Amino acid sequence: MKTSLVLLCLIALTVIFVIVFNNKKPKIKGLYKAKKLMTDNEVEFFGRLIQALPGYYVFPQVAMGALIQPNRDKDHEDFWKIRGTFSQKITDFLVCDKTMKVIAIVELDDKTHDANKDRMRDEMTRQAHYKTIRWESKNKPSIVDITKTIISLK
Repeated sequence: MKTSLVLLCLIALTVIFVIVFNNKKPKIKGLYKAKKLMTDNEVEFFGRLIQALPGYYVFPQVAMGALIQPNRDKDHEDFWKIRGTFSQKITDFLVCDKTMKVIAIVELDDKTHDANKDRMRDEMTRQAHYKTIRWESKNKPSIVDITKTIISLK
């Protein structure tokens, strides 16, 4: 009888042990992980931009919050709502002259781009007096065409 009771207790403890330790999720080390700055396609196009525009600075992945701001005072009731419309958006490339004047925002559109969202983004940057150039990823311009297009904007 004692042996059965001890055996039953050992089995119960084993079952409890298995349940408790098998249900523990593996610990995730930290909340963040690195991601690539650009896709391979964007890296290739970045190289074209650099080659085509030696007298300019080209910056990849620039936050729209660094380029535009609400046309309201911070204490205006719409300030944060307006800021929220662009604060999480990123431009593909920013082209500046040597004085750091923005010449153009360059977007490389692939099949994931939504035309309606792109129009809304372009309207935001247009209101801030920026020119946006959109090139199709499938039909990227040559180095010569990039140079001509950017020079024509100055």
